[in-house]
Amino acid sequence: MFDTPFSLKYLHARGTYYLRTNCVRAALIDFQACGRMMVAWDLDLPELVPWRTELARAHIALGRAQHGRELARDQLSRLPQHNVRERGSAWVLAMASDPAERLTLLQEAVMLLRASDDELSTAYAMADLGEALHRAGDVDAARATWQTARRLARRSDAGPLLDRIRPIIGTDDPEEPSAPDAAGGSRPDLAAAVALDGLTDAERRVAALAALGHTNRAIATKLYVTVSTVEQHLTRAYRKLQVSRRADLPTGLIDDGAAERFPDGSEVSAA
Repeated sequence: MFDTPFSLKYLHARGTYYLRTNCVRAALIDFQACGRMMVAWDLDLPELVPWRTELARAHIALGRAQHGRELARDQLSRLPQHNVRERGSAWVLAMASDPAERLTLLQEAVMLLRASDDELSTAYAMADLGEALHRAGDVDAARATWQTARRLARRSDAGPLLDRIRPIIGTDDPEEPSAPDAAGGSRPDLAAAVALDGLTDAERRVAALAALGHTNRAIATKLYVTVSTVEQHLTRAYRKLQVSRRADLPTGLIDDGAAERFPDGSEVSAA
Protein backbone atom coordinates (compact mmCIF):
# COMPACT_ATOMS: atom_id res chain seq x y z
CA MET A 1 0.00 0.00 0.00
CA PHE A 2 2.85 2.42 0.76
CA ASP A 3 3.91 2.29 -2.89
CA THR A 4 0.59 3.75 -4.06
CA PRO A 5 -1.18 7.12 -3.67
CA PHE A 6 -3.64 5.44 -1.28
CA SER A 7 -0.91 5.59 1.35
CA LEU A 8 -1.06 9.40 1.40
CA LYS A 9 -4.48 9.57 3.01
CA TYR A 10 -3.55 6.75 5.36
CA LEU A 11 -0.34 8.41 6.55
CA HIS A 12 -2.13 11.74 7.01
CA ALA A 13 -4.98 10.12 8.98
CA ARG A 14 -2.60 8.09 11.15
CA GLY A 15 -0.41 11.12 11.77
CA THR A 16 -3.46 13.17 12.76
CA TYR A 17 -4.48 10.44 15.21
CA TYR A 18 -0.98 10.38 16.70
CA LEU A 19 -1.03 14.16 17.04
CA ARG A 20 -4.44 14.23 18.74
CA THR A 21 -3.27 11.58 21.21
CA ASN A 22 -0.02 13.43 22.00
CA CYS A 23 2.26 11.00 20.14
CA VAL A 24 3.83 14.00 18.49
CA ARG A 25 7.08 12.48 17.22
CA ALA A 26 5.25 9.57 15.60
CA ALA A 27 2.93 12.09 13.96
CA LEU A 28 5.94 14.08 12.72
CA ILE A 29 7.38 10.99 11.00
CA ASP A 30 4.09 10.23 9.21
CA PHE A 31 3.55 13.79 7.99
CA GLN A 32 7.14 14.04 6.74
CA ALA A 33 6.79 10.73 4.89
CA CYS A 34 3.50 11.87 3.39
CA GLY A 35 5.07 15.12 2.18
CA ARG A 36 8.08 13.36 0.66
CA MET A 37 5.84 10.98 -1.29
CA MET A 38 3.58 13.74 -2.57
CA VAL A 39 6.55 15.75 -3.83
CA ALA A 40 8.24 12.69 -5.39
CA TRP A 41 5.05 11.62 -7.17
CA ASP A 42 4.26 15.16 -8.36
CA LEU A 43 1.02 15.12 -6.34
CA ASP A 44 1.85 17.97 -3.97
CA LEU A 45 -1.56 19.64 -4.08
CA PRO A 46 -2.46 21.42 -0.81
CA GLU A 47 -6.15 20.52 -1.08
CA LEU A 48 -5.51 16.83 -1.77
CA VAL A 49 -3.68 16.06 1.49
CA PRO A 50 -2.80 19.08 3.70
CA TRP A 51 0.35 17.53 5.15
CA ARG A 52 2.04 20.92 5.73
CA THR A 53 -0.75 22.04 8.06
CA GLU A 54 -0.41 19.04 10.34
CA LEU A 55 3.37 18.92 10.12
CA ALA A 56 3.41 22.56 11.22
CA ARG A 57 1.14 21.64 14.13
CA ALA A 58 3.55 18.89 15.14
CA HIS A 59 6.56 21.22 15.00
CA ILE A 60 4.73 23.78 17.16
CA ALA A 61 3.83 21.06 19.69
CA LEU A 62 7.54 20.22 19.92
CA GLY A 63 8.44 23.87 20.51
CA ARG A 64 9.77 24.51 17.01
CA ALA A 65 7.72 27.64 16.37
CA GLN A 66 9.76 28.93 13.46
CA HIS A 67 9.42 25.67 11.51
CA GLY A 68 5.70 25.60 12.20
CA ARG A 69 5.18 29.19 11.13
CA GLU A 70 7.09 28.69 7.87
CA LEU A 71 5.12 25.57 6.95
CA ALA A 72 1.79 27.20 7.80
CA ARG A 73 2.53 30.26 5.69
CA ASP A 74 3.68 28.02 2.84
CA GLN A 75 0.38 26.13 3.04
CA LEU A 76 -1.60 29.38 3.07
CA SER A 77 0.22 30.69 0.00
CA ARG A 78 -0.73 27.54 -1.94
CA LEU A 79 -4.42 27.48 -1.02
CA PRO A 80 -7.21 29.08 -3.06
CA GLN A 81 -9.41 31.56 -1.23
CA HIS A 82 -12.48 29.30 -1.43
CA ASN A 83 -10.91 26.53 0.65
CA VAL A 84 -12.36 27.80 3.91
CA ARG A 85 -11.59 24.80 6.08
CA GLU A 86 -7.91 24.46 5.25
CA ARG A 87 -7.30 28.21 5.31
CA GLY A 88 -8.83 28.24 8.79
CA SER A 89 -6.59 25.40 9.95
CA ALA A 90 -3.48 27.01 8.53
CA TRP A 91 -4.32 30.36 10.10
CA VAL A 92 -4.49 28.69 13.49
CA LEU A 93 -0.94 27.51 13.03
CA ALA A 94 0.42 30.70 11.49
CA MET A 95 -0.82 32.75 14.41
CA ALA A 96 0.12 30.36 17.17
CA SER A 97 3.75 31.42 17.38
CA ASP A 98 3.21 35.18 17.05
CA PRO A 99 1.83 36.52 20.36
CA ALA A 100 1.43 40.06 19.04
CA GLU A 101 -1.11 38.97 16.43
CA ARG A 102 -2.42 35.73 17.86
CA LEU A 103 -5.72 36.96 19.31
CA THR A 104 -6.90 38.73 16.16
CA LEU A 105 -5.84 35.90 13.87
CA LEU A 106 -7.43 33.26 16.10
CA GLN A 107 -10.71 35.15 15.90
CA GLU A 108 -10.42 35.13 12.11
CA ALA A 109 -9.55 31.41 12.13
CA VAL A 110 -12.61 30.57 14.23
CA MET A 111 -14.85 32.46 11.82
CA LEU A 112 -13.38 30.61 8.83
CA LEU A 113 -13.69 27.23 10.49
CA ARG A 114 -17.27 27.87 11.61
CA ALA A 115 -18.17 28.56 7.98
CA SER A 116 -16.64 25.21 7.00
CA ASP A 117 -18.83 23.11 9.36
CA ASP A 118 -15.67 21.41 10.64
CA GLU A 119 -16.68 21.14 14.30
CA LEU A 120 -13.59 19.28 15.49
CA SER A 121 -11.11 21.82 14.10
CA THR A 122 -13.38 24.64 15.28
CA ALA A 123 -13.37 23.19 18.80
CA TYR A 124 -9.56 23.14 18.90
CA ALA A 125 -9.35 26.66 17.46
CA MET A 126 -11.85 27.95 20.02
CA ALA A 127 -9.88 26.36 22.85
CA ASP A 128 -6.81 28.24 21.60
CA LEU A 129 -8.90 31.43 21.30
CA GLY A 130 -10.03 31.01 24.90
CA GLU A 131 -6.40 30.84 26.03
CA ALA A 132 -5.52 33.96 24.02
CA LEU A 133 -8.48 35.88 25.47
CA HIS A 134 -7.49 34.80 28.98
CA ARG A 135 -3.92 35.99 28.45
CA ALA A 136 -5.29 39.28 27.16
CA GLY A 137 -7.20 39.72 30.43
CA ASP A 138 -10.72 39.10 29.07
CA VAL A 139 -11.59 36.34 31.52
CA ASP A 140 -15.36 36.36 30.90
CA ALA A 141 -15.01 36.07 27.12
CA ALA A 142 -12.39 33.37 27.58
CA ARG A 143 -14.71 31.25 29.72
CA ALA A 144 -17.61 31.63 27.27
CA THR A 145 -15.31 30.60 24.41
CA TRP A 146 -14.02 27.57 26.32
CA GLN A 147 -17.60 26.52 27.06
CA THR A 148 -18.43 26.59 23.34
CA ALA A 149 -15.23 24.64 22.60
CA ARG A 150 -16.29 22.05 25.16
CA ARG A 151 -19.72 21.61 23.58
CA LEU A 152 -18.20 21.20 20.11
CA ALA A 153 -15.63 18.76 21.50
CA ARG A 154 -18.37 16.66 23.04
CA ARG A 155 -20.31 16.58 19.78
CA SER A 156 -17.11 15.55 17.97
CA ASP A 157 -16.20 12.97 20.63
CA ALA A 158 -12.83 14.69 21.08
CA GLY A 159 -11.61 13.14 24.32
CA PRO A 160 -8.10 14.69 24.33
CA LEU A 161 -9.55 18.18 23.89
CA LEU A 162 -12.08 17.62 26.65
CA ASP A 163 -9.22 16.49 28.91
CA ARG A 164 -7.42 19.74 28.07
CA ILE A 165 -10.42 21.97 28.79
CA ARG A 166 -11.74 20.18 31.88
CA PRO A 167 -9.08 21.47 34.33
CA ILE A 168 -9.75 25.02 33.16
CA ILE A 169 -13.54 25.29 33.44
CA GLY A 170 -14.53 22.05 35.11
CA THR A 171 -17.62 20.04 34.18
CA ASP A 172 -20.40 22.35 35.31
CA ASP A 173 -21.99 22.35 31.85
CA PRO A 174 -23.84 19.02 31.93
CA GLU A 175 -24.11 17.09 28.70
CA GLU A 176 -27.74 16.21 29.34
CA PRO A 177 -30.30 19.02 28.86
CA SER A 178 -32.22 20.41 31.79
CA ALA A 179 -35.64 19.04 32.61
CA PRO A 180 -38.18 19.88 29.90
CA ASP A 181 -41.22 22.01 30.56
CA ALA A 182 -44.80 21.30 29.49
CA ALA A 183 -44.11 22.60 25.99
CA GLY A 184 -41.55 19.86 25.48
CA GLY A 185 -38.32 21.79 25.66
CA SER A 186 -35.76 23.13 28.08
CA ARG A 187 -36.92 26.48 29.45
CA PRO A 188 -33.54 28.21 29.20
CA ASP A 189 -32.98 26.86 25.68
CA LEU A 190 -36.43 27.98 24.52
CA ALA A 191 -35.98 31.41 26.06
CA ALA A 192 -32.61 31.85 24.42
CA ALA A 193 -33.95 30.72 21.05
CA VAL A 194 -36.86 33.15 21.22
CA ALA A 195 -34.55 36.00 22.21
CA LEU A 196 -32.11 35.26 19.39
CA ASP A 197 -34.93 35.18 16.86
CA GLY A 198 -35.86 38.70 17.98
CA LEU A 199 -32.53 40.15 16.85
CA THR A 200 -32.18 41.87 13.50
CA ASP A 201 -29.48 40.56 11.17
CA ALA A 202 -27.32 43.56 12.04
CA GLU A 203 -27.73 43.06 15.79
CA ARG A 204 -27.02 39.34 15.51
CA ARG A 205 -23.89 39.93 13.44
CA VAL A 206 -22.48 42.50 15.87
CA ALA A 207 -23.45 40.49 18.96
CA ALA A 208 -21.87 37.32 17.53
CA LEU A 209 -18.57 39.12 16.94
CA ALA A 210 -18.74 40.54 20.46
CA ALA A 211 -19.33 37.02 21.81
CA LEU A 212 -16.15 35.94 20.02
CA GLY A 213 -14.22 38.54 21.99
CA HIS A 214 -13.90 41.35 19.43
CA THR A 215 -13.84 44.89 20.83
CA ASN A 216 -16.32 47.51 19.61
CA ARG A 217 -13.60 49.19 17.59
CA ALA A 218 -12.52 45.89 16.03
CA ILE A 219 -16.13 45.09 15.11
CA ALA A 220 -16.54 48.53 13.57
CA THR A 221 -13.40 48.06 11.50
CA LYS A 222 -14.45 44.60 10.37
CA LEU A 223 -17.93 45.70 9.31
CA TYR A 224 -16.94 49.13 7.93
CA VAL A 225 -19.29 51.00 10.27
CA THR A 226 -18.72 53.50 13.06
CA VAL A 227 -18.07 52.55 16.67
CA SER A 228 -21.27 54.40 17.53
CA THR A 229 -23.26 52.12 15.21
CA VAL A 230 -21.74 49.06 16.87
CA GLU A 231 -22.61 50.43 20.30
CA GLN A 232 -26.20 51.05 19.23
CA HIS A 233 -26.61 47.52 17.87
CA LEU A 234 -25.06 46.02 21.00
CA THR A 235 -27.28 48.10 23.28
CA ARG A 236 -30.39 46.86 21.48
CA ALA A 237 -29.09 43.28 21.45
CA TYR A 238 -28.36 43.43 25.19
CA ARG A 239 -31.87 44.70 25.86
CA LYS A 240 -33.54 42.01 23.74
CA LEU A 241 -31.36 39.26 25.19
CA GLN A 242 -31.75 40.64 28.72
CA VAL A 243 -28.01 40.72 29.40
CA SER A 244 -25.75 43.52 30.56
CA ARG A 245 -22.27 42.51 29.39
CA ARG A 246 -20.40 40.56 26.72
CA ALA A 247 -19.78 37.54 28.94
CA ASP A 248 -23.54 37.00 29.26
CA LEU A 249 -24.18 36.88 25.51
CA PRO A 250 -25.66 33.44 24.67
CA THR A 251 -23.18 31.08 23.07
CA GLY A 252 -25.90 30.22 20.56
CA LEU A 253 -24.77 33.34 18.71
CA ILE A 254 -21.53 31.49 17.94
CA ASP A 255 -23.04 28.03 17.65
CA ASP A 256 -25.45 29.00 14.88
CA GLY A 257 -22.69 30.59 12.79
CA ALA A 258 -24.09 34.12 13.05
CA ALA A 259 -20.62 35.62 12.97
CA GLU A 260 -20.00 34.06 9.57
CA ARG A 261 -23.36 34.72 8.00
CA PHE A 262 -22.14 37.74 6.09
CA PRO A 263 -18.70 38.19 4.56
CA ASP A 264 -16.34 40.78 6.00
CA GLY A 265 -17.10 44.17 4.56
CA SER A 266 -20.87 43.60 4.36
CA GLU A 267 -22.84 46.63 5.45
CA VAL A 268 -24.54 46.51 8.80
CA SER A 269 -27.29 49.06 8.58
CA ALA A 270 -28.56 50.96 11.57
CA ALA A 271 -31.91 49.64 12.72
